[in-house]
Amino acid sequence: MLESYQSGATPEESDEFEKWFGVSRHNPPPHLRPLDRQPHDNTENEVRRHIVAATLFWKHVSGDDPDLPAPTRESLVDARRMGLVRRSAPWDSYVMPLYDHTPTAVDRHPEVTFRLYLASDLDFLTEELVSLGWEVCVMKSPSERYCPGGFWRFLPLQEEGTLVTIIDTDRMNEVSHEIARTEDMARAGLGLWRVPGYYNADFKDGVRYRPILGGHFGARGGIPIRTLIEAFIWHWRRGTLPLT
Repeated sequence: MLESYQSGATPEESDEFEKWFGVSRHNPPPHLRPLDRQPHDNTENEVRRHIVAATLFWKHVSGDDPDLPAPTRESLVDARRMGLVRRSAPWDSYVMPLYDHTPTAVDRHPEVTFRLYLASDLDFLTEELVSLGWEVCVMKSPSERYCPGGFWRFLPLQEEGTLVTIIDTDRMNEVSHEIARTEDMARAGLGLWRVPGYYNADFKDGVRYRPILGGHFGARGGIPIRTLIEAFIWHWRRGTLPLT
């Protein structure tokens, strides 16, 4: 499947994927912290980095919800009053946890890189997020539903010699526990820890099981994740993605 994507993707499709998954601007935090440390497992000799990855974009949950207007600080803060909320208020649920919990997390884990992939239409938040300690990657894409933004947080898995903890911003108060899980995983010689999900399903006839929740797992880096994501989307569009 990967080979057929790589040989069959058109230049137009490649350009589209670059717009979806390319980084427009990289903004390191003002206080550059050491990114490398010795691994816990003494049987390994490589130096390993630990990256906490999150993403921030504005979306509705359901595909049949109406489009959202171009975001502004005012519309994020007052989304509920403006009738723009279908499930969670964006500012209170996803932005404020970054302000509330990032300083403590950065101070507690100076050896960890906190990286946020930010939709281009939320660029007005970049300076403040960087000042909190986030390494902010402003994407080429704006907030366009769950795709592509939901995929961005996986991009650090591309990097060799890393441990990657992926978290939703509304769970920032739990980030220290998630970091510990990933480090325990590495000490045990494993490649991934995960939490499955079963929500957003009709329970009358069965359970829709999700083997991995996108914002609740950790893994070792070193896989061509962007190419795999692109191949997944490419095959899904063509109806060539196996369903069983």
